[in-house]
Amino acid sequence: MVDAKMAHFGLRLFALICENANSPVVLISPLSISTALSLAAAGASSGGAAEAELLSALGVSDHAQVAVLNAEIRAGGAEACGVELTIANSVWVKRGVLATYKQLLERTHDARAEELKDSFDELNAWVAAQTKGRIQNLIQPPVVDPLTVAVLVNAVHFRGDWATAFTRGETVEGTFHSPGGELAARFMRRTAAMPVHAQLAALGGAAAVRLDYGKTATFCALLVLPPSPGIESMAEAVAGLERLSIGGVLAQLETKRVSLKLPRFKAVWGVEELIPQLRKLGLAEAFDGHGQFLQMSNSPDVTISNVLHKSEMEVAEEGTTATAATAVVMRERCARAREESLELKFDRPFIMLVVHTPSAMPLFLGRFNRPQLT
Repeated sequence: MVDAKMAHFGLRLFALICENANSPVVLISPLSISTALSLAAAGASSGGAAEAELLSALGVSDHAQVAVLNAEIRAGGAEACGVELTIANSVWVKRGVLATYKQLLERTHDARAEELKDSFDELNAWVAAQTKGRIQNLIQPPVVDPLTVAVLVNAVHFRGDWATAFTRGETVEGTFHSPGGELAARFMRRTAAMPVHAQLAALGGAAAVRLDYGKTATFCALLVLPPSPGIESMAEAVAGLERLSIGGVLAQLETKRVSLKLPRFKAVWGVEELIPQLRKLGLAEAFDGHGQFLQMSNSPDVTISNVLHKSEMEVAEEGTTATAATAVVMRERCARAREESLELKFDRPFIMLVVHTPSAMPLFLGRFNRPQLT
């Protein structure tokens, strides 16, 4: 199933980034990264090694399948009362890009083509506009230079109201136990019936709970709480999530009464370069090959020189706001009866996903060892 394979790409990439256990936060948008890479795949030489690598990594047989999933997710956002969702693409052309490629992106991926100027202020302004001002200065020198051919950009902005909001008056002071020490936190509280699993063996004994957004349950937050605050416990949960899959976790949840305590927090990750992790996922010719992007340019020397990503998330009583942007730089080289509550207090490192529930595609995926507690 294409949706599951695309979701698995995000989980594999997330696991590789999380190998840096000392990072206080890891936060990516698999949806944004997949979409930006699909724009590059659209320009790859037909039948070439780079095309095969990109499509295999993304879990699709054609770049247009990513656009189809994006359309499904967009439609879910339009129908879900209490959810605001933007998925936007653009291609910023400096020189030598074929008109047929620009037309293909506009037709298939709804990506508008713009001139890439030396200052790239307009590119950064476009990203800022699509992300409601949250992602600033995605591209900075010396990323773009005279050999740059084009920059392929995706931006995702999500704002979801909890289906049942937390009551601000119920928020209490508490302590978050991070690997670097204890942090003062404010915990939102709610006791209610919700889909939950107290101890998933496949995730190293981690608990998992689902909180829906809006009125249609088309989007949800999937929160994973490892059994201890240690690095090893988090690593087991991350590895298990990759093995079991998001859909696999959601399928094991059962509605039970839960006493939930979740910290208010903000998190920012990036701008980060993703090529080292993408190489580990099998991409090589896309970065090093010759004649690999002839659907984009007549030059055989065009390759991917950078894959840049930045993301932000804020969680509060009313809901979640999350936003991300990805730039691929192309360069030429030369309710039940009352019962006992399960208590889940997210007072130690945890994982949070924002998920398009029907496809189990993660829009955002984060590991929070030491978030900025608000």
